[in-house]
Parts: sequence; C-alpha cells; structure tokens
Amino acid sequence: EMWGAIRGAEIGDSTVETRTIPETLQAIDLLTDEDDLLTMYCEHIVKNKSIGIYDGAYKCVELATGRKFER
Repeated sequence: EMWGAIRGAEIGDSTVETRTIPETLQAIDLLTDEDDLLTMYCEHIVKNKSIGIYDGAYKCVELATGRKFER
C-alpha cells in the first residue's frame, strides 16, 4: 500500500501516503480546499494513460502468451 502511494505521488496521479487520521484529514482538506489539485491528478491520469504507464499487466500477458493485446 505504501509503495503504491509513493509511486502515485511520483507520477502525479494520487495523493501521498497518510498513516494517521490527522494526516488523512489534512490530505482531504487539501483536495477540497485547493482548486488545482484534483485537476492536476486528472490531467496526470490522462497523460500517464497516453504514454502507457498503466499497461504493465497487458505487457505481462503478452509476454506470457506470446500474443499482442488488442483493445
């Protein structure tokens, strides 16, 4: 869980890891009070999808089966 949050923060599509209730509440406050964070996350998700960041499982299946994945 922690490494997923760290990676998400690195590629800009999720919040940082929170371990305590106060940290979680602070993260929620940032998301609801700042008008650019949610937009930034959404923009990064679209960008990351377009460059194939989320295609790891498809690549694994291609390697395992020897067949190219087609949508």
